[in-house]
Amino acid sequence: MKLILILSLLLGSMSAIGQQPAYSIFWEDQFEGVDIYHMIQDLDYNYWFATDQGIYRHDGYAFEKIVCSEMKGESVFNFVINSKGVIYCLNLNQQVFQIKDGICSVVFNFPNASPDNSIILNSADELIISDNNSIYVLNANNTLIHTKNFGKNLYMGTPFELSSGQIISHSQGSNYLIIYHKGKFAQQKITLRAPREITTIDALQFYRISSTCYAIDRLSKRIYLFNEKTFELTYLKLLDWQPMSEALRYYNVGNLLWMTSNISGVAIMRNPTIAQSKVSKFFNDFYISFVYEDREGNILLSTFDEGVIVIPNVNVPDVKHELAGYDITRFCADNKGGLYLGTGDGQIIAYDSKFNVLPITGDKRIESLFKISNRDQFISDGFGGCGVYDFKANKLIKSNIGSLKDFTEVGENSYLAGFNIGLFRVHIDQQGVIIKENELLRARIYRISHEATTNTAYVSSSSGLHCISLPSGRTKTLLFDGKVIQAVNFYTTGWETYISTREKGILVYRNGKYLRRFIPLLHQKQLNFYKFCIHQQRIYANTQAGLIIFDLHGNLIQKIDRSTGLATNKIVDFAIHGNELWVAHAKGVQTFDLKTVLATISPPLLMLSSVFVNGKQHSYSSNDKFESSDKKFQFVFKVPTLKYRDNIIYHYKLEGLSNEWSTQTYDNHEVTYNSLAPGKYRFILKAESNGHFGEPIIYAFSISAPFYQQWWFILSVALVVLLIITLIYKRQLAIQARKAKHINELNASRLTAIQSQMNPHFIFNSLNSIQDLILRGDIDNSYGFITKFSHLVRRTLSYSDKDFIEFEQEIKLIELYLSLEKLRFKEDLSYVIDTGDIDGILIPPMLIQPFIENALVHGLLHKKGGKKLSIRFYLDTSLHCEIIDNGIGRERAREIKNRQRAPHESFSVNAIKQRFEILEAHFKSELGFTYSDLQENGESVGTKVVLTLPTKYRF
Repeated sequence: MKLILILSLLLGSMSAIGQQPAYSIFWEDQFEGVDIYHMIQDLDYNYWFATDQGIYRHDGYAFEKIVCSEMKGESVFNFVINSKGVIYCLNLNQQVFQIKDGICSVVFNFPNASPDNSIILNSADELIISDNNSIYVLNANNTLIHTKNFGKNLYMGTPFELSSGQIISHSQGSNYLIIYHKGKFAQQKITLRAPREITTIDALQFYRISSTCYAIDRLSKRIYLFNEKTFELTYLKLLDWQPMSEALRYYNVGNLLWMTSNISGVAIMRNPTIAQSKVSKFFNDFYISFVYEDREGNILLSTFDEGVIVIPNVNVPDVKHELAGYDITRFCADNKGGLYLGTGDGQIIAYDSKFNVLPITGDKRIESLFKISNRDQFISDGFGGCGVYDFKANKLIKSNIGSLKDFTEVGENSYLAGFNIGLFRVHIDQQGVIIKENELLRARIYRISHEATTNTAYVSSSSGLHCISLPSGRTKTLLFDGKVIQAVNFYTTGWETYISTREKGILVYRNGKYLRRFIPLLHQKQLNFYKFCIHQQRIYANTQAGLIIFDLHGNLIQKIDRSTGLATNKIVDFAIHGNELWVAHAKGVQTFDLKTVLATISPPLLMLSSVFVNGKQHSYSSNDKFESSDKKFQFVFKVPTLKYRDNIIYHYKLEGLSNEWSTQTYDNHEVTYNSLAPGKYRFILKAESNGHFGEPIIYAFSISAPFYQQWWFILSVALVVLLIITLIYKRQLAIQARKAKHINELNASRLTAIQSQMNPHFIFNSLNSIQDLILRGDIDNSYGFITKFSHLVRRTLSYSDKDFIEFEQEIKLIELYLSLEKLRFKEDLSYVIDTGDIDGILIPPMLIQPFIENALVHGLLHKKGGKKLSIRFYLDTSLHCEIIDNGIGRERAREIKNRQRAPHESFSVNAIKQRFEILEAHFKSELGFTYSDLQENGESVGTKVVLTLPTKYRF
């Protein structure tokens, strides 16, 4: 194994100019058994493949075969695309196809069969087509506008556009160029500047690197410098390709000349003007059919039957083939710039511009490997637990202390060595014998770090994290939030120490004192640093997500993965050696130029591919408005990338439904909302790649409410309802008014009827009094009574048709009535009327008189002696009338009534009650009368009645 490695390294150093770039293979399952002839990427970042089985389109997620019913043969090649995104291609049946809006159609047929057709588009989007001896020009509308035949024996080379816009094609086997420019054809002789032995030009193919134009003779493989203005060819060199008999195809891609052969592999020539620039040939196990650079900068190599090889960065080499077959487990760098590699077989490989396998083989996998400063000695666990190997003397000294876990220098020939049994301070003699000085910690040791400026050691062990002050050996256990720290690894800058932990992130200490803390994140998830180092103010860390670069505050800078050329994320170990990052992983060892991995990352380009509404694709625009029946929305999006597809995270939310962000990985590129309610929405989408966000996409739209939820409909219904309610209310008011009018009219008629009944009753009683006077022969009083009676009747008749009369008129009526009664009662009757100075009100007529009459007839008439009557008025919300007599009382009056069986009282009482009930219902207030007996020493001394009457104000 060692001999093979040494021979391969020697041969490689003499002949190999470059190393095969790092790569990935895509779509091998899709193109199994398929020969890819050509590739192109359209303006929407879709990939198109011309194959022996037709045309395929890949949108980053799925393949679609493009079918053309007019296609006579499915072997398609030679894609070109114009400024509007229209793609053209050819097939072997002399057909030219146009692919526009995903539809393939035939736009031109060659009149003659030709074994080698080609097409090119100029800056005016004119399609220039060549065959054996003719050139055809189609405009942007696919109309043939020019054609030129140059003879049957003339073979036209591949067209090429000069900086002037002229299209040139070599007339093969001659010193002439065919030129097409602005609708005109011409011939131009080539001036050849070459050694005398070169007299002929066979078949030129032109290409441009930067601003310099070159030509290569496809048959002789001579390379020329081509002057676009003078049409001079200046010989440069013969292509370094063996065997020279192979037929080659040439591609100007990524400012490099790529070459593929009819056998296998691909080669790169960087600059043909440099004499030492040789061809580097790679991928010899693949038949490379085409080379293309996509819009992301990836180099795509199409193959026959094996998919597409994708090179994310041509300057990032693949795994080192010199180390093929070696299981690299550990890197170790010394202070003199040397780099050493430990293997799974216990071997050590030294590297100093070349690899050298040291003549020692351990008996176990090397997990710990340390170079002893200023000595040609290693200490490692790969030599039966622990041993020191002197590679100059080729001598191994084993130690029986224990299994070595970590080792660090703390002074001249003074070291800290951590074993599975504890931490020891040791020194090593010249023969390599490890001598223990003292034991500092009894525990299983994992990692050790030494802070040189403070002479402080940090030790991770089974008992926690410890800080040891050297040389005193004083040890203290470090705690965080009162808990033991489980440290994973350390790195010291010399004056401060970074400690990675399992749960607390990264803790920074100096001289055993806590300084600060940060938590490294990727996609909002905490990362653990298994191994890390700090180089030029950047942290390089191996984490559960792979190898990642951070700044000193834990902010992500770059993730080293497939996008940067890393073959796998399963990192075994890494080291920085000079300006290179060395990475050992499951597939071998790779090196990265630090400038390359630290190159600025472009933010991801996010595209909203499609919007589907109710299952139908919608041509969306900003502020779209949808009907209420449009409820199901599906958004399809993508980031067109091959490099970063493993790192892409989609963030999205639908404002109007939720303000919470959701995330999805690259493969899950659709979001569906099944039942959106009416309202305004904003779908916000953004893409993240390794902590870098691109421009978000915001799609605003609204869903209208059903017509019965529209404001105009609700307002209309409300107005109609309000109108109906108003009409009903007005109708009810009219009905109530009519009812009230009818009731009032009825009440008035009832009052009038009652009053009309009461008037004859009063007149009848008055006539009885006059009759009594005449029978007694009291002619004078009878005459006076009749006179007053006539006045009383006149007033009664005058008030009988009125609802209300003035209060003063009612008082005069009462006084006239009482004056009549006084004639009958003579001097026995005395009365008092107290109006309380009430003025300006109206009251119903003839309501008080019947109660005065009752007081006279039933209370005072049967009383012996003086008869007194008091009438008093007072006003609050109603008018109150208080009538007090000193008569016989209601009990004796009832007895006399029963004895006399007089019916007139019942009529009077009933009429008054009915009248008050009507008035109470009409005025909606408590009206009526109350009786109470006046007693003295248990005997009745009179009656009191209180009337509550309705009133109106005169004004």
